[in-house]
Amino acid sequence: MSQTGRRRLSLTCIVIGALALALALPLAYLDRNVFEPQGFADNAAATLQNEAVRDELAKDLTRAIVSARPQAVSFVPLSWMPMIRPPFRATWSTTVRIRRTTTE
Repeated sequence: MSQTGRRRLSLTCIVIGALALALALPLAYLDRNVFEPQGFADNAAATLQNEAVRDELAKDLTRAIVSARPQAVSFVPLSWMPMIRPPFRATWSTTVRIRRTTTE
């Protein structure tokens, strides 16, 4: 093989390796944080740190409770304060993980 042929082959291998690495990194992130139920549940629980997310979740939970049981109007508005405590976050994470596992 000539010197030019070896250089081209080396350059081709380097480019293919760089492309494979560039594709592998985002796919590894997606695998761990989106497709794996535990990673997805951890991310869902971490979103409870955001006040806007807690407010929307509280509204959704309140609507669901009241629509299921109209006499439960005393739940309106449901406070988001329990959502920032570790027991709720753990329950939320477990619920999301189980739901994610059963829907796959």
